Amino acid sequence: MILTVLLVFIIYVCIRRVFITVAIVVPTAFVFFRDIHNKVNEKKWMYYWLCFVFLTVYSNVVSHIKYFDLIKIVLCYFFAFFDQDNYLEKGFVYIQEGLMMAVEKYQTLCQEKCD
Repeated sequence: MILTVLLVFIIYVCIRRVFITVAIVVPTAFVFFRDIHNKVNEKKWMYYWLCFVFLTVYSNVVSHIKYFDLIKIVLCYFFAFFDQDNYLEKGFVYIQEGLMMAVEKYQTLCQEKCD
């Protein structure tokens, strides 16, 4: 048992980023394939994988945050297994609406300056 824990710790230290990604992808992949096969929660999984990719791509930028890897695991597990109220989808819709309002505001501002 001690050797197993030691081996996992050594692997974690050597390949921490990959280890975190594998720890997230492997458990969620089973639930993802089950839901896609049963054709349920397809929108949830689209938003989940967008969030996961966003966190993975920008992990180098925010890697200076001490507990970012732990935060990434907790967020991904929450949105994959415990998000019954679709908070992730609501968050993306909120961001989309905010961006659309900003685009409309700047379009009218540009039109006013051009006229």
